[in-house]
Amino acid sequence: MIRAFVGATRLLFTATISVLLLYGALRMTALGATSDAADPSPLPLSAIAKSANRGPVASARVGEIQTVHAPAIVITASVGLNPHQCATSTAVTVTAGVEVTFCYLVANTGDVTFTDHHIVDPALGLDFLLPDEWLTPVDGVQSAFFLTVAKELTTSALHHVTWTATNATGDVAVAEDSTRVIVPTVRLTHTVGLDPHTCAITNTVTVMANTMVTHCFQVENTSDVTFSSHRAANSSAESSPFDWLSTLEPGATLFLTATELVTTTTSNIFTWTAFVSDHLYAVATDQATLFVPAIDVRTTVGDDPANCADTDTITATVGVNVTYCYYVFNVGGTPLTRLLVDDLVLDAETIVVSQTLAENNWLWFLVTAPITQTTVNTVTWTALTAEGLAARAADAAYVHALSWLSATAFYDVDRDGIQSPMEYGVESITVTLDTPMGVPLKVATDDEGAATFHDLVSGQYTVTITTRDLDPHYTVAAADRTQVITVTEASGYTATIALWRPDETDSDGDGIPDYIEGIGDIDDDGHPDYLDPDQYLFLPLVRR
Repeated sequence: MIRAFVGATRLLFTATISVLLLYGALRMTALGATSDAADPSPLPLSAIAKSANRGPVASARVGEIQTVHAPAIVITASVGLNPHQCATSTAVTVTAGVEVTFCYLVANTGDVTFTDHHIVDPALGLDFLLPDEWLTPVDGVQSAFFLTVAKELTTSALHHVTWTATNATGDVAVAEDSTRVIVPTVRLTHTVGLDPHTCAITNTVTVMANTMVTHCFQVENTSDVTFSSHRAANSSAESSPFDWLSTLEPGATLFLTATELVTTTTSNIFTWTAFVSDHLYAVATDQATLFVPAIDVRTTVGDDPANCADTDTITATVGVNVTYCYYVFNVGGTPLTRLLVDDLVLDAETIVVSQTLAENNWLWFLVTAPITQTTVNTVTWTALTAEGLAARAADAAYVHALSWLSATAFYDVDRDGIQSPMEYGVESITVTLDTPMGVPLKVATDDEGAATFHDLVSGQYTVTITTRDLDPHYTVAAADRTQVITVTEASGYTATIALWRPDETDSDGDGIPDYIEGIGDIDDDGHPDYLDPDQYLFLPLVRR
């Protein structure tokens, strides 16, 4: 909704500037004594010190200028838009940034010749020395000449020029004249707030997403011209400019309000153009910013417990630790003073981060946890401002859990097919696992007799071990030579492989075979009987 109105109270004033003009008889006589300017070009101020755009004016005819018997000059200043011709006016109204040309015509009305000149116009920034430029009396060769200066102006000003002519004998003559440049100007004040009936006093507001706010534009005519039409444009949006007719007199203020549904942080730069005519106008800009708390979050997962991974998906075997990395970025342009984090890994235990997160900054932290099943870890962030406004966002990391299988080969001393704590594992035994994909996996047992297979997908697997892989003294129990195991997702499995040795095997060298001594521990010294040569069998005085 857009609404425009002129304030009930208009501050009207009229500024009258007295300009001392030398358009009297003397001035007209001096002008009449010259021909039209000979195509002078504009001169930028930066170039004045190096060169002057000036030209001679034909000597005045005797009797046209009433000379005086003393050093005397007269200056005629004018201002206009034509860079190729001295204007006849002493005032001009232009749009800011338009180049205007000042013309200064000086004539000698005395009876001495001047050779040096000092021209000063403080409002224009002109302070220029012009040496060796002869200015003769009326009956001389050059009784008048002109100087032009061109410049782009942005403000109205009264330009008062002072021309001082001197010569080597110490004669001095001073003349003054004034011109006026009027530049139409307006002042734009753009505020934003929540009350649709009152203009706010600030140009920023922080709101939740999908909040309706009201923009207020106050346009004051700070010049002496009257504007008749207006255009407002938002350079931050793709909307078309808004045009309407409304008279805005000097000193008056025009109000315009507009409502907007805010969804994200936005900086609105409005440009206001007030028109006197198509080619004469004033432009003003102002900015208002709408802050909407917002965060961008990311969850990654990897196997390095000290660093953040760069992926959000991992495949890992159950029981293995994985490390989640939780990122949050403040993209709302307003500080966040408190952060709350909820995820599946921590069993709904909320993490509270009290660190202030400045606009356009970010933070992160790590959480390490074991994999127990295939998991979609959705991490939800809630970010709060000091005023209690909230922003929420979520992201997920994916863990695809695989299974594992551990096969243990052991010396089955009592030949019961079950591994007891006193039956040690056998290392360097090759165990083969036939997979559902038809690709066999081979792993040698470690010093505890275990061969572990990781990253197993669901399906049927076969554990095999053959006698040709064994030490010649071992044989494999017939029941353990081929074992079929059905693996499901995210599970762990164990298999045992009983290895037998010949009947005469005597591991402790005490003359009694292992299978007879067995796996007991008669003297409770922690060594099984088949490995303990210091024990008696049946009677204390009868050694085994």
